Amino acid sequence: MGDVMMRKLIIALACLISGMLAIWAIPACADSDSEWASIDRPSMMDALYVAYRHYGYVKTCHERQHVWATYVSDDELDHAKEKILIIETDTLAWLNDAWHKDQDVDTDSLFNKAMDSLYGATIDKENCHAELMQLFQTKSSAGKVKMKKDF
Repeated sequence: MGDVMMRKLIIALACLISGMLAIWAIPACADSDSEWASIDRPSMMDALYVAYRHYGYVKTCHERQHVWATYVSDDELDHAKEKILIIETDTLAWLNDAWHKDQDVDTDSLFNKAMDSLYGATIDKENCHAELMQLFQTKSSAGKVKMKKDF
């Protein structure tokens, strides 16, 4: 494993441990084919796990809101659902393409593991929006979609 990839993995693990939950190893973050080749299956699965955690936290924020406090709006949750689906689809497509076969990834199990890790998390408006922004800032094929002129 190259030095750059090792540094990215160490930083990602440090962030996971510290609770910052940033993603650096999602495939669409790679700027060139050589970077794609250096990303391996475990780091891809770790990145998907972290994205699931971001989404799970946002969904929990939405579910725990009260009449007097809206942490995550319905529209924000809808956008988060779209984003996590794109991230998951990108990751699975990359994994299957990289090994030229179906990788048989158990996304349900990985998602459940990510949700279990949120047990006891502090839910407040500031953290809810920070997690939402982390999810939205995760690069994916959604960033490659050309916007149509609407005016």
